[in-house]
Amino acid sequence: MALSRVEGDDEIYVSGIFTLKLKSKLQKAGITHILSTLVYDFSKYEDWDQYEHLQIEALDVDDENLLGEFEKTGSWIENALRGGGRVLIHCAMGKSRSVTVTIAFLLRKYPHLTVNSALELIRKSRPMAEPNDGFMAQLELYKEMGCPKDIEAQPRYQRWIYQREVDEALACNMAPDRVRFEDEEKQEESRIKQIAEEGEKELRCKRCRLLYIKIGMYPPLSSSTLLDAAHAIGISLGWSPGMSKSKVRGSGRQVRGVKDGGSDKDVVEKMKGLGIRLPPGMKGVEKEVKENL
Repeated sequence: MALSRVEGDDEIYVSGIFTLKLKSKLQKAGITHILSTLVYDFSKYEDWDQYEHLQIEALDVDDENLLGEFEKTGSWIENALRGGGRVLIHCAMGKSRSVTVTIAFLLRKYPHLTVNSALELIRKSRPMAEPNDGFMAQLELYKEMGCPKDIEAQPRYQRWIYQREVDEALACNMAPDRVRFEDEEKQEESRIKQIAEEGEKELRCKRCRLLYIKIGMYPPLSSSTLLDAAHAIGISLGWSPGMSKSKVRGSGRQVRGVKDGGSDKDVVEKMKGLGIRLPPGMKGVEKEVKENL
């Protein structure tokens, strides 16, 4: 069972690392892309440059975080297949890590599949497939979240990461480095979801309710983009062209990526790049920027 093709329309194969030495089998299968899910130095392999290669360094232990890699591996596999490639996904034995990444891709591409049904599909050609309990739990969470592209921006993923930090701290008889309050997290999740669904909303300080800026979404932005905008922008609607950013009314935050002394044009381009409607006081700056282009 050196090389197992996953049943279906996709040219995806699963194996252990020793298959990489069986060049004739790789050539017969027409492998063009190799995804490695283990810690290993591949520089010793000959003719390695004939393959497109992606390596995810992971250990086969319950607390290894593969969940955070699912979008990276999924999009890489998708692009390889779209270009007519044939993908080999392997770990040490072709049993746990490689199977986990393969299931994640199947869940991402075929929403009707469950974690168990995707696993059974792989087992038809590779009966030994058996992700460890930690990876199975991560796959279930990935499926419950809807296989999102912005995994790290998902509140449920962030909770999961925080719980891991707490567990690790307790195991060392230490307090966690940070504290997350569940009620605040739920409020933020609900607020961002509402913004994404309804379109235009106002961003206000959670404490003093100072209006920062209005967001108009045409088309609506994703929740992850809104979160980035909410944290990146702290400019008050009272800001006007020529005013020093150090004198901006409110929290004094700046546009991310615009250093002190940045021009009005820099601010306009940054805000428009995030899909954020300019305050009335900046319309003149926008017109001036367009005329100078």
